[in-house]
Amino acid sequence: MSLRLAWVSDPHLDILRSPEQLETFLSEVESTGADRVLISGDISNASRLEDDLILMARRWNRPIDFVLGNHDFYGGGIGSMRQRMRELSSSEPLLNWLPASSPCLLSPGVALTGHDGWADGRLGDFLRSELLLNDYLLIQEFQPILELYNYEFHIMNPPERLALLNKLGDEAAEWSRQALGLALEARELVIFLTHVPPFEQSALHGGRPSGMLDLPHFTSKAMGDVLLEVAAAHPQRTVQVLCGHTHAPATFQPLPNLLVHTSGAVYGKPTVTRVLEID
Repeated sequence: MSLRLAWVSDPHLDILRSPEQLETFLSEVESTGADRVLISGDISNASRLEDDLILMARRWNRPIDFVLGNHDFYGGGIGSMRQRMRELSSSEPLLNWLPASSPCLLSPGVALTGHDGWADGRLGDFLRSELLLNDYLLIQEFQPILELYNYEFHIMNPPERLALLNKLGDEAAEWSRQALGLALEARELVIFLTHVPPFEQSALHGGRPSGMLDLPHFTSKAMGDVLLEVAAAHPQRTVQVLCGHTHAPATFQPLPNLLVHTSGAVYGKPTVTRVLEID
């Protein structure tokens, strides 16, 4: 018996302007007849993420496997939000934040795992880039720090910011190495859900490759290196990556057994990216 998966990425439910927009999205996912829903991040923002996830779970009444995107941390902190997702996954049976769980067995030959990931600043030229994402203003770990003694604000400089991005990317990649290795030992196909594209060829803008000054903010070299390593070590197994973040569709196959799909997305018009049939 086949299993049907509905893949959604970057719905940004917090910016929808009317109940009708939300209802259109909820109904579309429902109409796929999917057995499970996969969401590859940028679901909402920190102030309402739990409420939006619970709303979807109640409406669809089927498991939702998800990772977080950078927007999901806006107004909160990375550590605190991840702890909240662990607690939510423990209390809500239909909600599964993938970094909090072991690989999920979807069928005798297919497993699902994933991690939020993080743009690690290593591809392109971060120190020359003047792009200032809201990540660096709205997420606690990047926010200006108040110096208590002289009442001046210290804004994280580019080298400090790059060091933090390197650390976040490395942490996500190391977790993923362990999870993918475990999943591939027992299953022929592993679906890996993440938010940030792991390769330059997966991070397009307007159908074109991202420039050297944009790439650092939209790719994770550390995650790409791990995916190549793990796939090469298991040549008889297949890894299929589902990611988002750039809002531009792309497909890239760096190895015969490693396929990366990046979802397109439009702000204010959340939709189903793809329906996958799993035997």
